Amino acid sequence: MVIEAINEEKDFSHALASPLSMWYAIFIMLWTTFFHESWKRKQNFIANEWLVRNFQDVTTERADFLYEAAIDPETQLQVKVAKRDAYKIQMLVGVPVSLLFMGLVIGAQALMQKINWDIARDENDVP
Repeated sequence: MVIEAINEEKDFSHALASPLSMWYAIFIMLWTTFFHESWKRKQNFIANEWLVRNFQDVTTERADFLYEAAIDPETQLQVKVAKRDAYKIQMLVGVPVSLLFMGLVIGAQALMQKINWDIARDENDVP
C-alpha cells in the first residue's frame, strides 16, 4: 500500500516538471485576474441596478451618457433611454471571451497531457 502510494506520487511529479508548466501558470494567473475583474464589474453593475450601494446623489448625470429622450406614455414624464444595450454588449463580448478562456484552459490541459503521454511513450521505446 505504501509502496503503491509512493509510485503514484513519482508518476505525478513529472507532470509538474515540464517546461510548459511555467507558461500554463502564467496563463492561469492572467485568466484568473481577468475573470475576477470581470466578475467585480458585473457585481458592481448588479449592486448599482438594485440600488444597494450608498449613493451620495442618485440624480447626478454623467456627461458621457448617451441617451435618447422619450416620453413615458403612462406618466407623461420625460425619460432617458440608453442608446447602447448593455445586456447585448455583455452577451456579444463577455460570454465569448469567457468561453474563449475556458477553452484555452481545457486546451492547455489536453496539450500538457498529450506531451506527457508522448514523453512517457518515448521513454518506453528507448532500448
